[in-house]
This record gives sequence, structure tokens and C-alpha cells, in this order.
Amino acid sequence: MQKHGKSSNHLFNIKKSFFQNNDELLKQSIKYSKIYKEQPVRLTCKNCNERLSKVIFTKFEIDYFLCQNCGHFNGGHEDTVDFCNSIYVKDKGADYAKLYSQDDLKSYQNRVNTIYLPKAQFLIDALNEEEKSVESLSFLDIGAGSGYFLSALNKLGLDDISGFEVSETQVQFANKMNNSQFVKLCNLHDIKNIISNTKHNVISLIGVLEHLHNPIEILHAIRKNPNIKYLFISVPMFSPTIFFELSFPNIMSRHLAEGHTHLYTENSLDWICKEYGFTKISEWWFGLDMMDLFRSIDITLSKKFSKTSQKTWNEIFAPLIDGLQLEIDKHHLSSECHMIFKVIN
Repeated sequence: MQKHGKSSNHLFNIKKSFFQNNDELLKQSIKYSKIYKEQPVRLTCKNCNERLSKVIFTKFEIDYFLCQNCGHFNGGHEDTVDFCNSIYVKDKGADYAKLYSQDDLKSYQNRVNTIYLPKAQFLIDALNEEEKSVESLSFLDIGAGSGYFLSALNKLGLDDISGFEVSETQVQFANKMNNSQFVKLCNLHDIKNIISNTKHNVISLIGVLEHLHNPIEILHAIRKNPNIKYLFISVPMFSPTIFFELSFPNIMSRHLAEGHTHLYTENSLDWICKEYGFTKISEWWFGLDMMDLFRSIDITLSKKFSKTSQKTWNEIFAPLIDGLQLEIDKHHLSSECHMIFKVIN
């Protein structure tokens, strides 16, 4: 099953901080880029471990490579355990959590309903094509963050759900918002063992695989665990947004920034399927490329030109965002991709 496109209307409110707090977020992005640049040079592909050679461009004095073997897009430095801890764990992960922890129940539920319920429904629809009873499956969300995806699964009637997260701030927030304890704290070194020993049937990594220092080990662990029947991932893709971010250096980079040191391509996802024996059962291609372009020009106009020019830009381009993005999505060039795999152990 292939699905393309998704409405962006709700994002104007949910992502309003990206418009309003550009300068602050840009400083944070540059700070993390400096930390990343201090890490050891990456010599081999994060996805297939083949040697890297072809530099595509340089951003913030960091070289970026396209792997000639699997097509994966790599930053020129290793995202070490120390690097990951500095972003997600240091000071209980409070700094990074600011982007993903809505501060009241109403805002939290709005994020669950508009962003995560569609993801959860996509997963359930795919599993319904494979299983007689989805309710009989158990679900484990790795990198559960503030619990949005687990909350969405629960809203759809699933009870055998749990998650692990490395940010203490987000764990506390998730359990407070859901009046539960279904998100548990772990450290980065725990994740492989958690997956290797889990009895759960469905593993989800929603915006997580790209943040792990050891994705190859994690995928091996998933393949080797006979209890795991399905894997659901959402990953950032090498897409037009990358070039918008290069063209607007004074605008906060949403995509190739902070913990996104490498990006997937359709070819590198296909390589994963072949390497680990996964079978694709469902794909959903949708992205924020046109929203990123809109935001970049909108903020630039607000800083350098009149409010009238900014208003006119909004009137002209905002109604076109979803239609233009859909064409990108149909060509599998979107900034995000959701995939569900059947795991052949």
C-alpha cells in the first residue's frame, strides 16, 4: 500500500514557534552543529558501512556525502554517544524537549489528534491487512518522546502498549499528560538490549532511527528477535528542503540540523530491506518541503521588507502548499517517509 500527501493546515499553529522564534532556534541549531563538528570524522556510511568519498556540499563547515553504495546521505562526523547525550540526555534532555513538549493538556491533545492519530491509524490499517486481530498484538515505541504516538494508539483502542525514552524531561511529561506510566526511562546503551529481549510484536521508531548512534546494531537486533513481527519507522529524507536550507542560511534549519546528521533516501531504505530481510507492506510519503520554503521566504520578508510584502506572499503561496507538496510526495522526494515492514526472522 502506498499513500501520498497530508494536509499542512494544522502546522501553522503547531509550528508557529518556528516562525516566531527563528533567531533563537537558529542559535540552538548552530550550537549543536559546533558540537557535531568536534566529533571524529566519519569515514564510512552510517547505513551500509561502506567508505565515503563523494562530497555533495558543505554546511556550517561540515562536509556532507552521498554514499556510492547504498545512496544514503551522511554528515562528515560521527554522531557519537557523547554527541547524542549532549542533545537528548544532558540536563535531563530539557533543551531538546522544548520543541516537543506542549505545556498544557489541550495543546498536547491537539498535537496527538492532528499529527499522531493519522500515523497510528496508518499503522493499524496496514496491520489489518496482515493480521486477523490487531488487538492481540503488543506494541513497543522506542524513543517515545513525550508519548504522543502511544497516546494515539491508546485512543484507537490498543492497550498492550509501552515505550522507552532517554530524556527524563519527556518521560515525566508524557506520563503526566496521559496519567499513566507507559513511557519508561532508559539510556542510550539500553536500547539494543531492550529490543533484543522484548516480547512485543510491533516495534515503532517514529523519528528515532536517524538519532541513534548505532542504527545498524538496532536493525540487526530487530531482525534477530523472533517475537518482532513488524517494524514501523518514520525517517527524514534527502529532499528539496535541504537545498532551501542551504539557500537561506539565516533561517533555522528544521531538517539537516541538530540530531539529523544523516538522511535517508529511497535507495538507502531499499538497501535496508535487502540487507535485513524486511518486506515493505505500507509506505506513506509526505513532507514539509513547501512549508519550509514558505517559512524561509516569510521570515526573510518580515526582516528585510514591508509587512505588505509578507502579507502578499502569504496570500499567494499559502493556498498552494499542499498541492505543490503532493507532487513532491508522489515522486518520493518528500522530507519525511513512513514505512511499515514485515520482519522475516
